[in-house]
Amino acid sequence: MYDLTVTALATPVFGSMAGYPSLAGRTIFVSGGGSGIGACIVERFAQQGSRVAFCDVADEPAQALVARLEPASVRYRHCDVRDIAALRATLSGVETEWGPVTVLVNNAARDDRHAVESVTPEYWDDRLAVNLRHHFFAAQAVAAGMARAGGGSFSSSTGVSRGGFSAVSGWKSGYDHGCAAPPIGAGFAISVTNK
Repeated sequence: MYDLTVTALATPVFGSMAGYPSLAGRTIFVSGGGSGIGACIVERFAQQGSRVAFCDVADEPAQALVARLEPASVRYRHCDVRDIAALRATLSGVETEWGPVTVLVNNAARDDRHAVESVTPEYWDDRLAVNLRHHFFAAQAVAAGMARAGGGSFSSSTGVSRGGFSAVSGWKSGYDHGCAAPPIGAGFAISVTNK
């Protein structure tokens, strides 16, 4: 497992930001990494010397981020996380290029504000597909590679708010229990937060 907490072994790099030598050379994948919080996550891992692949649906900001971070090892892949087959293919391509993903950050989300009475079943299903469903299938896609690498970290942030908290709580419980069962087990860390 890769300890991402601040420890006495952390070394300063980039001013006051802590450095984590264990992240250097690691393969990281971030969904929704082209802008906002996701772009900050991509940038911080790149500054640690990690190989960072990320997906997004907004090409322009994602490509600008890659250009800004050169010569760091950062790769952008256009992928709509609602398309699980495309997400699996993207993750497989990352593993083929750089080796197993050892840190998975499920960050892609859409957090529209809406009146409860305006939510339709189609809207609900689409938001769950963007904000939750891909988290599990991305973890499933990288789990075997993480196990071969000796472990890794799963981090998921959801964009569901206002009435979606119960869905997030139920999903988190299922995710924690489903991902904690063999073959994941020892050597893995799972973190789920609500944005």
